[in-house]
Order: sequence, then C-alpha cells, then structure tokens
Amino acid sequence: MPRSMTGFGAGRSEDGAHVYAVEIRTVNHRYCDVRCHLPAELTWLTSRLEARVRASIQRGRVELTAAAAFAEDATVVPVVDLARARGYRLALEELAGALGIPPEFSLQQIAQAPGVIRAEARGDEAAVERAVLAALDEALGSVVAMRDREGGALTEVLRGHLAKVRELVDRVRADVPRANADRLRRLKERLEQLTADVKLDPSRLAQEAAVLADRADVTEEVERLGSHVDQFATILTQDEPVGRKLDFLVQEMNREANTIGSKAGDAPLAYLVVDLKTELERIREQVQNIE
Repeated sequence: MPRSMTGFGAGRSEDGAHVYAVEIRTVNHRYCDVRCHLPAELTWLTSRLEARVRASIQRGRVELTAAAAFAEDATVVPVVDLARARGYRLALEELAGALGIPPEFSLQQIAQAPGVIRAEARGDEAAVERAVLAALDEALGSVVAMRDREGGALTEVLRGHLAKVRELVDRVRADVPRANADRLRRLKERLEQLTADVKLDPSRLAQEAAVLADRADVTEEVERLGSHVDQFATILTQDEPVGRKLDFLVQEMNREANTIGSKAGDAPLAYLVVDLKTELERIREQVQNIE
C-alpha cells in the first residue's frame, strides 16, 4: 500500500551520562531531503543519522532534531577552554585601549563568558552513538507507522476519485458512437451547403466527410485513458514507493482527457470531459502526498 510523505515520530534513549531525544518530521518533497539539526557535541554523527533515515524513507523532506541533556546520575566534569578565555581577555584589553579607559575586569567575568567553562559528562563515543541511534530508530518507527496510516487513508481517497474517473470514461466511451454519427451528419450537411453550386460525386462527398469525421474520432484516446485507469488501480496495490509513477500516470491521463476535449467538438462530450478533468485534478493533488 502506498505511504504518505507526511509524518511525525519521536524517540528517547540514554547512555548513562546523557539522555538523548530525537524528533522527526516529514513533509512532501520531490526527492529525499534529510536535514539534521544537532547540538554541537553530536554533529559528528550527522552522516550516520542521514544514512539511517534514508534506509527507511525514500522520499520527502525530513527534519531531524536531536537534543542531549545530562542524566540524573551522570558524573559531570567542568572543562575549561583556555584558548577562549585568553581570547576574551585580549578582546577586553583591546576594547579598553580603544576607549581610553583602564582595563578593569575580573576572573569571574571571563569565566562566565560563553564557552569558557562548559560541563561535560563522562562517556565514550561508542556508547553515545548506540544511544543516539536507538532514539533515532524509535523515532523512525513512529514516523514510518504514521506515514503508513496516512498512506492507507490517501489510498482510499484515491480509489474513490478513480472510481468516478472510471465511470466518466465509460460514459464517454458509450457516447462516442453517437458523437461520431452527429459529427459525420454535420460535416455532410456543411459540405453540401458549400458545394451546392458545384457538381460533385455524392460517393466522393460522403468519403471526404467520413475522413474528416474519422480524424476527430476519440476512440483511441478513450481506450488509452481506460488503460491508464486500470494501471493506476494496479499501482495502488503495490507495497513500495509509487508516488512518481502515479504522478507520471496522472499527467498521461490528463493529456488524453485534453485531447478528447479538443478533438471531440461535441457539447455532451465536452461536459463529460470537464467533469473528468476535475476528478483528475483531485487525484493529482492527492498524489503529491504519496511517497
């Protein structure tokens, strides 16, 4: 069954030192576009997280957000960034010199500057990676389940619209003989009016009218459209990403409908084509949500 591209999932795990939370939001996109928003201490995991996501999600824009917090029983170790502290001191001295005032600042002021002293919990990279991937897998499981549920609902909606399209195609198919006969009659009448003062072979006149009527016949277009409808219904039963297939097929269906409308030149058929194109547009809108 097709899967929706819209979903949300969250996961949580810990490595003894940190608690990790991962959230995934997915929306429509032509390709698989994964965007990771990670805290600085986890950016080294970006490629691993992206690869994990792409293994489960083939299409859609994926916004992945991760956060880390200290576990309650973690052993926190303050870390001093001496280079950053020296940089703040030099910057303050330079500023004081430029303003012509004494460089008065305390150790506490430098220590409170951003990044000079930061807290770190003891832990090794392997444990961190396992914990973050565990949270990611939980989030992925949730988002994929939601996309599956949404895909099931979308499939039912598409089947409803497709049933209406099939009904309209059948009505067009049934009306084509009547439209062809009317067109041939009108062509004969018109040709007779135009050639009223010209001696023409009646059989030749009928032959020319038949040729013109045949050029406007839409039987082939109707049959191709019916075939596309059957193919669309078959694709809806496939358990794989089918969004691009369905999108291409809807384009082909619209092309056939447009050709029928332009060639027919018949009011009753034109009304049916308008209804047909309306349903096809509804299908096209829904297909944009399919993975």
